[in-house]
Amino acid sequence: MYHVLICEDEPLIGLGLQKIIREFNFPIQKIDYFENSLEAYQYIQKNAVDIIITDIQMPHLNGLDFIQKVKRMYPDMQCIILSGYSDFSYAQSAIKLGVVDYLLKPIDKGELQKLLETCMERIGEIKKQNSMIYSLLQHHWEEVVSASLPASSFVRHCQGTFYAAAAIHLCAAYQNNFYTIEEYLEGWLTEFFPNSQVFLYEPYGFRMAICLPNKAAENDMAEKLRSFLLNLRKKLSVKLFCGYGTAVSEITQFRQSAEEAENALYKRYANPDQPLFAPAQGAFTIPENVIAFVRAIAQAVQNNEASAIELSLNDLFSYLDHFCTQGACLLRLILIQIFEYLQIQLGFPTDFRQWMEQCETLKHLKSCFEQNLLKFMTVFSKQEHTVHSAVSRAIQYMQKNYSKDIDLALLANVVSMSYAYFSSIFKKETGFSAVRYLQRIRIDHALSLLEKTDLKIYEIAHQVGFPDEHYFIKVFKTFLDITPMEYRKKFEK
Repeated sequence: MYHVLICEDEPLIGLGLQKIIREFNFPIQKIDYFENSLEAYQYIQKNAVDIIITDIQMPHLNGLDFIQKVKRMYPDMQCIILSGYSDFSYAQSAIKLGVVDYLLKPIDKGELQKLLETCMERIGEIKKQNSMIYSLLQHHWEEVVSASLPASSFVRHCQGTFYAAAAIHLCAAYQNNFYTIEEYLEGWLTEFFPNSQVFLYEPYGFRMAICLPNKAAENDMAEKLRSFLLNLRKKLSVKLFCGYGTAVSEITQFRQSAEEAENALYKRYANPDQPLFAPAQGAFTIPENVIAFVRAIAQAVQNNEASAIELSLNDLFSYLDHFCTQGACLLRLILIQIFEYLQIQLGFPTDFRQWMEQCETLKHLKSCFEQNLLKFMTVFSKQEHTVHSAVSRAIQYMQKNYSKDIDLALLANVVSMSYAYFSSIFKKETGFSAVRYLQRIRIDHALSLLEKTDLKIYEIAHQVGFPDEHYFIKVFKTFLDITPMEYRKKFEK
């Protein structure tokens, strides 16, 4: 359903337009009428409107200036200009503003009907485009933060020339101010970046896709972000941090900007008094000696040695503390690599990103890390004897269901383990990857069918669980160095 706003200082014409539009039986839910364009503008700032029909000659604010102000906030707003006389200069100005058309009085019903149909068609196209853009932006952010991000409802459009990611972190002590800050963010974005999209990252903060008209607007965006954060700190007495990424011209590159924003946000560990952090310049590589620290931690967990965990963490965080002053932008990537290594090697819980977000300092992070490691060590020592059992159950499942569609995620689910950890322990126990082990089972059954039946090769492939004949032949050759048909002929001899 659509919402139309009429702005006309002559009540007879304005009310007449309302009546005519209702007679068209369009899917229009509401038709508002204003005699004053300033009042109409104030109304639009607080209410969603789809189509504006305005006279040019209006008191206080003429129709073209009114549309110009509205278009700054909502570039996709559909506007129709009314005038009592034909004026080429007015028509030129209206076209530059992106007005749908210029309608002369007295109003022709047929012309008005066609124009409204055009407006509704354009709105439908824009909604489809914005929906696709929104989905892409959301997908890129979710890939970076590994979480589902609901969108805030106050932003209606997400279309621009350049896209820059911004990540706002709200310190844990102030998370009860989350929705108050959201309201302030709404007002700020509406005023300065109305085409942007905000994703709520409750309760840690917000993730934004800020749409910019050009690359040059990037510096202006940074200054406006800094000003907003400082004002909010004073007004609400809350501590906020923001990292932003480089503006990109293609929406498919937005993930890169989001990664930069997340990495920049971790500079707060080295600079806790600064509110805003720019993306890192140049390429960086994660130091190799980080893995040595992590291996020592993993070994301590496996040996059930709490004191060794403490010593290993002291070594790691002494290094991180020194490193943080030189390359804080890499801190997030280092931490993720650490946790993912422990996840693959030991089955460390996957919720580490949640408590990473809650930590405000390296000292706090070290304390959380140690608590979680000690808690996990207790669980790990009890689970060690179940590893062999889990691998055995997975093998039994493969032997029983080899002809079905089986993948690593399914097997991990069968034994109630994470994908990465199951993959790691299966190879340690058997010497093969789970995928290779399953292929071996399928090939063994295929050999039996080749020897004992006259089934065609593609029939055997399907019976033992391969999706097609070509893939079956390819895998078969990796085990026996000959094709299935060559094997059958060789066996017959």
